[in-house]
Amino acid sequence: RSEAVVSTQSTGAVVVLTAANKVYKLEILTSNAPDAATNSTVSVSLIGEKRRSTTRRLNRKVTGEEPNDHFRRGGLDKFKFTVTKDLGRLRCIRLSVTGDNPWRVESVRVTPKDDRTSYFYNVAGEAVRAGRSNSMKLCEQGSETYYITTRTSSSPGSESGDIRVRMRITGDRGSTETGVLDNRGRSDFRRGADDTFTVPGMLWVGRPMCVEVTVEGGDRWKVDYIDVRCQRNRYPFFFHNTAGQWLSDGESVLKICK
Repeated sequence: RSEAVVSTQSTGAVVVLTAANKVYKLEILTSNAPDAATNSTVSVSLIGEKRRSTTRRLNRKVTGEEPNDHFRRGGLDKFKFTVTKDLGRLRCIRLSVTGDNPWRVESVRVTPKDDRTSYFYNVAGEAVRAGRSNSMKLCEQGSETYYITTRTSSSPGSESGDIRVRMRITGDRGSTETGVLDNRGRSDFRRGADDTFTVPGMLWVGRPMCVEVTVEGGDRWKVDYIDVRCQRNRYPFFFHNTAGQWLSDGESVLKICK
């Protein structure tokens, strides 16, 4: 069966796709990095366990060719279109751009009707550039939710208002990676403060053994400790920055193991 677009709605940031008897809601978060926004045309293809969808342009109206004001820095974008093929369980998505400006996506959330939400993170923080060879494929890691708490040091200058933090958690059953840790609408990483981040769609790694923190941005940050818990087992695992290492663009990785 062929796919047909029925409608497209833009409200700043979500996409709803209907495949056979399913409706997929798609929410796309653009990074808050200075160079993240784009005015190029962004396209997406959904990859399921049965088949993949055709590639669809996301920042064009159904009628006419005028672009909409999507994919701004830190913006959450929503769209709506219909697919008549049954894709099966969604596994991955592929994003591409057409135009001169690259685009830096942070994460994508897809919610099919009567099914669980899938989460896709740009764990490497890379930009999507023009050309098929430079498209970006993001795949689901798992279905576990992690709760990550960071305690920013109370030392002078420890707080940060311009830093992007990602984390890899390694356990006795594997590794999983977050996107940027960010509580939208509030100021994270204040001096002496605890910040808790809820990260769904992660792989369950068993007993956490190491955390690897990576940062980027025009600031520096010092963390005292990191507390890692998961939905399956709320037992806390603490990782202390006993070396007192500062993180910045110049020294961007902190690895702590038990």
